[in-house]
Amino acid sequence: MIEKLRDNSFFEKIIKLKGPSIVYNLDFIKFTIDSIREDISNYVENKSNIKLFYSCKANTNLEILTFLNPLVDGFDVASKHEFQKVKEFKNNISFTSPYIEVETLQEVYSTNNIFDFNSISQLQQFAPHLINKEIGLRINVDLEDSNKTIFGKKSRFGINFNDRRLVEIIKIYALKIKKIHIHTGEKNISISRNLVKLIEEILSNELYNQLEIIDIGGGFLNLYKKKEDVETFWCMINDFSNNHPELDLIIEPGNLILALSGYLVGSVGDISFIEANNQIANLTLNVSRHNIFTWNKPNLIFPPKTVENDTNAVLCNIHGSTCYELDFFVNNIFLDKNYLKINSNFIFGPVGAYSKANSKHLHDYPFPKEYYFIAGDIIERVKIFSDVYFS
Repeated sequence: MIEKLRDNSFFEKIIKLKGPSIVYNLDFIKFTIDSIREDISNYVENKSNIKLFYSCKANTNLEILTFLNPLVDGFDVASKHEFQKVKEFKNNISFTSPYIEVETLQEVYSTNNIFDFNSISQLQQFAPHLINKEIGLRINVDLEDSNKTIFGKKSRFGINFNDRRLVEIIKIYALKIKKIHIHTGEKNISISRNLVKLIEEILSNELYNQLEIIDIGGGFLNLYKKKEDVETFWCMINDFSNNHPELDLIIEPGNLILALSGYLVGSVGDISFIEANNQIANLTLNVSRHNIFTWNKPNLIFPPKTVENDTNAVLCNIHGSTCYELDFFVNNIFLDKNYLKINSNFIFGPVGAYSKANSKHLHDYPFPKEYYFIAGDIIERVKIFSDVYFS
């Protein structure tokens, strides 16, 4: 799927933008969602039981949420601020957070949604407000192969599904566990198999005999890099769904849906050759990688890399605009010297997800201007929100 997101006409247009800019290709977003839907249709027999949500933390631009609303089955949120942005869409909402206020909790239930509690203490605190109500639980997953992108038993989030205190709380307040919610960071096939085993174990516990919905979270970007992994995953989900046709299964990709849509355009502000023969250069752009990209390191899309034995090759280090010593986009790459000009534009990507949400403002640099590419046009964000583009 990722290889198909190549549109030279798109890059030819955005390379002409002035000033630091991030462009979101809405056609890429729709293509990604259509591809996920196609996989569900191809591999899952009970396809109506699979619900595709969007994880809002990836990007909460209102234009993007509005564009996504008719394309997805719901939204995943983790704060009252994200909730406020999507509640008016009248779409389904999956909400879990380590922090919530009683006013927000009451509003969630007033919109015919439920909250997925993150801890026993959180449930104890708010259960008196939810007598005879349906609830969700975020489940802590005991995975031995935890690492920096896969969080299991070391995670501070979630409830042990067989915690004995649950029985007492459920009984005292006449609660119904309608939903369980599981997050593990980035998925792979091994993690997915373990998740299915865990869910089967949970379902064997009579405390969950009224369960209707299982949210298995996001973290699909790496899995979707290999076609065979995609096929294996959905076949696994198909087997589970056939065994439990009474259950709805939510997936909530954010990075997968948004990341591949966004591209940064920045221009060269300084070229410093650090050897007399002009074969090594430090380039400084008018935008900071340190400020924008906390969780990801985008690739250089344009200009294209060259090889060392090219007669025009210059070994380049591409730096961001701040005084932070480690503010760099990429080091030790060979570029054709003909691209090394003041004000020449470079393109980096993908940057559609977790860029703005995690951005910083060292030296008071603002976030880059945002644009949307739709139907062949580039529209500045401040001008786009109208019925012409979103109806």
